[in-house]
Amino acid sequence: MSLPREFREAVEKAMLKTLEQLAMPTRNDIISIAERMTNIEMRLDDLDAKIDALLARTAQPAKPVASASASASHAPQQAAKRAGRSRTAKKGKK
Repeated sequence: MSLPREFREAVEKAMLKTLEQLAMPTRNDIISIAERMTNIEMRLDDLDAKIDALLARTAQPAKPVASASASASHAPQQAAKRAGRSRTAKKGKK
């Protein structure tokens, strides 16, 4: 046996007014909070996964990278060595 729609709506309105007067959350308030908490939980899971990925990357030994100033000071010497090798290689062919 279902209640008539008008009666059900009247009961819902009375319940909403009563809950408001008692400063109690309504069903819609609880649903809204649950949705927000689910969203926060999903974001925290995403952040946790990103942190794990970053930690995994930093745990791997890094390849040594020459500093810009060190490579710039060796560049002329390296170019001279290459030029010397190419001259030597040409002499050996003749």
